[in-house]
Amino acid sequence: VLKKFETTDQVVLRREARLLPKVIDAIWRDCFQHLDMYEFQQQLPGDTILSFLRKMRRHFVSVEFRSELLQEQLNILDRSGIAELPLVRDCVIRCDNTEPENATQWPLHTLPKFFKYLVQLQVFMPVHVGFIEHFKRLKYLTLHNVVSREALSAIWNGCKALKGLELLGPGRPNTIGISQCLQLRELTVNVACFNASSAFEVLQMPQMLHLELQQKAEPAEAVSEAICLVLRQRALGVHTIQLHGYRSEQQDWLLKMQLNRCLHLKCLVLSDCLFHGLDMQTLGTLPVLRHVTFWQCGDLRDSQVLHFAKACPQLRQLHLIDCEHLTCKLLYNLCEWRCSDKRGAPPLELDLGDNKQLKEEFDNHVS
Repeated sequence: VLKKFETTDQVVLRREARLLPKVIDAIWRDCFQHLDMYEFQQQLPGDTILSFLRKMRRHFVSVEFRSELLQEQLNILDRSGIAELPLVRDCVIRCDNTEPENATQWPLHTLPKFFKYLVQLQVFMPVHVGFIEHFKRLKYLTLHNVVSREALSAIWNGCKALKGLELLGPGRPNTIGISQCLQLRELTVNVACFNASSAFEVLQMPQMLHLELQQKAEPAEAVSEAICLVLRQRALGVHTIQLHGYRSEQQDWLLKMQLNRCLHLKCLVLSDCLFHGLDMQTLGTLPVLRHVTFWQCGDLRDSQVLHFAKACPQLRQLHLIDCEHLTCKLLYNLCEWRCSDKRGAPPLELDLGDNKQLKEEFDNHVS
């Protein structure tokens, strides 16, 4: 490579070579703030990776491991003479899909000593032992696989700074004791583990702001029961409801939720839901609802949208995305209704998504 330089350039390079290490260090700091152990193992064979890690240990802000190589990767950190990675705030432990549920756990115990200031952690492998509770500054935790009762109990007892928790794995993780996490504001769990006893404890947490219930293999009725549990206890505290993929065979599922109890409900999103000809006039008035989205609701009709909108005197945004049975008639009816409304309703912003026919009709004759 050096032979390709002109002689004058070679002279300059020789004179300034003492600056080269600093230039390379600056490039590394700029390009390699994320430490992907597997990638660097592939790129830096032998002792090369040890030198690189020693030089960069104070500059990594995030790190990624693979569970099947976790002990090997932790050994590399030890061989580098690294006691900790002080600026790392985000850690991910990925998992081979073929790894068994009884995967080796003991390397996990070593992690907290390297990452004393960790804020965010994602674990894709099964967790059967306590180690997460030693991350005293942890604020956001996502567990994608099976997690044992013992591991969860340790989290409830030890992670006092936790603000967001996602339990996305299979089964029914035991949430008894979760109320000990006094800072927890955001929770995602499976519908299956949200029964009457667990729901009571979660819904008694005054600081809880966001609750997401994920449907795996549970029937639609189980989702409805879980939502009703929430609304019975916290109806006055609900500001936003998002419901995706609800396909109950019952016509009155939305009626049973009694949304009119939610006196502070301002945003409602219903996507990929079926209504089976439900008369929206039976829902009652939703006095403060401002933002409504119907997205990919395959059987939604013009009259249902109109009646729903009329039940929302403060409606300001109406999103109608990929609802195939809606027609231009709805646009005229909405316009006529709002123009004749004498109660001083706010202006209505209408979002028609990618429906070219409705958008052209709206642009040409309504707007």
